[in-house]
Amino acid sequence: MKFPTIPSSDREAILRRAVIRAIPAYYAWPKTERERYRLSVPREQYLLIRQAVLRSLFDIEVSTEVEMNEVLEGFDDEEATLQVYIQRETRGLEPHIKFVFPHKSALDEVRFSHFFSHCQRIAGDFAEVAAVTEQEQHAASAFMQAQYSDIQQNFDPSVVPLRKKRKIVLADGALDGLS
Repeated sequence: MKFPTIPSSDREAILRRAVIRAIPAYYAWPKTERERYRLSVPREQYLLIRQAVLRSLFDIEVSTEVEMNEVLEGFDDEEATLQVYIQRETRGLEPHIKFVFPHKSALDEVRFSHFFSHCQRIAGDFAEVAAVTEQEQHAASAFMQAQYSDIQQNFDPSVVPLRKKRKIVLADGALDGLS
């Protein structure tokens, strides 16, 4: 099943309604309390929110988390890979680590408090990123070369670029006092 394309304003409204169904007083809470709650939503209420979203978007009813997972695995989301690509390198004497998240869903799986351990849990082979990077660099180079050759073929030195006319408007007698 493909995800429908829904404008972001509609997605926000659907999510807002789902949150209200699961936690009716949520939007009455102070902003700091809502933020604190979002960091540690209980599983039962998280399931209620997800059920409401599924019901609103796809008219799908589920009652357990297992059913929810089965339904969600039925979606064909080719881009949503739960992998993060990690590359360790040393610049000078300082070690550096590069993290590449190919999709938002991978970033959703990682919590900041345990960032490194969560990233290692879903780590993929960085050679895949290197191959895609090289492929994209070749594609960009080919595009630039095609654009350059197109400009060279269609260049006509006799064509003068348009220039904006500048017109100065002075009121009568504006320069009388300058002499």
